[in-house]
Amino acid sequence: MDDVNDNNDAGPSSPQYPPLTSASLFPPPPATHIHYTPVNLWLHGVLNEHWEEEALQDEEQEGDDDTSATSKSSSTSPRMKLQRRLLLLHALDALSDPSTPSHITSQYTPSSLRSYILSLPLDLKLELDPPDLNVITGIAQGYHLYGQWWPVPARLPGLEEAGVQRLYADDDAEPGADRDSEGRVDRRPTLLMLLRSFLVTYLKLLSLLQYPPSFYSLRTFASKELGGRGEEEEEGHAGPNGNDTNGEVPEGVPGEEEWHTTSSAQWAHLRTLVLNFQEVLNRSRPSQAARNLERVMEGQVRERREETRRVREKCEEVRRMITRWEGQGHVCMTGKGEAENGTGMGMELDTEER
Repeated sequence: MDDVNDNNDAGPSSPQYPPLTSASLFPPPPATHIHYTPVNLWLHGVLNEHWEEEALQDEEQEGDDDTSATSKSSSTSPRMKLQRRLLLLHALDALSDPSTPSHITSQYTPSSLRSYILSLPLDLKLELDPPDLNVITGIAQGYHLYGQWWPVPARLPGLEEAGVQRLYADDDAEPGADRDSEGRVDRRPTLLMLLRSFLVTYLKLLSLLQYPPSFYSLRTFASKELGGRGEEEEEGHAGPNGNDTNGEVPEGVPGEEEWHTTSSAQWAHLRTLVLNFQEVLNRSRPSQAARNLERVMEGQVRERREETRRVREKCEEVRRMITRWEGQGHVCMTGKGEAENGTGMGMELDTEER
């Protein structure tokens, strides 16, 4: 993912990325992966340790500096100058630090590291810093991923934004649209209409594919002045390469004639129907989720009522069994006095409470 950071000024010496070409089915990795070398990562860590404090001091000094205009007009941006100054000041000292990785100390000497820093055309803070969520959500309002722009917050583009003709009315904007008891738009008639149109268009396409492409074609006069298409005339036989081209260019429509086979027109209309169908389905997701939740809750209520009915039937069966045992003398129902004197069974059954 191409990182979006708060470092907006990359300077005129920004690195040139190689072209994003790949013969693989998978998308190529981001072009910045070539900059994640061990020495660049180490310099980036050194730069992060001293960047915030030094950057604040540099901003305070730049406000009172009379030569700021001269530095801005130079070929190197102030950010790159600040980066090189910090690296020359701290990276050369860190090279002699025992905690520095051995592959850095064995590969670079102070002179070679100084030459590398001065010749480094890369803005380490801009290229190697992780994405800043505040910038992504606030300033940029999106991010690039594999060459595509993804807005934040995520939203689906409408038909008009995608350049697709809308074949149904926008029910959300019409106050007289069919709605249920809770105010949700009922889009089932629209889905049924689009499905029928899809089937009819599909059958037309199948019937047209049995003829040659030039047998039945559509002649279109494209107007240059209006910037669009003018009249359309159906030809029943010859196409643009045929002998019979009935019809002349209408008066007042200067332009060029175009030929389109009706099979390609039906295929384009079929694609438009599918995209409209998907758009209606996406708009129906909240209503579908609400109805599914209603069905789940109704099923839970039915299960609880059925369970309550079975419990009541079992209680009634127990009551009848106790009543039958009382009549047969198998159960001795003791009164209050007998229970206090200890002459009874010491068991009191209240069938009404049970």
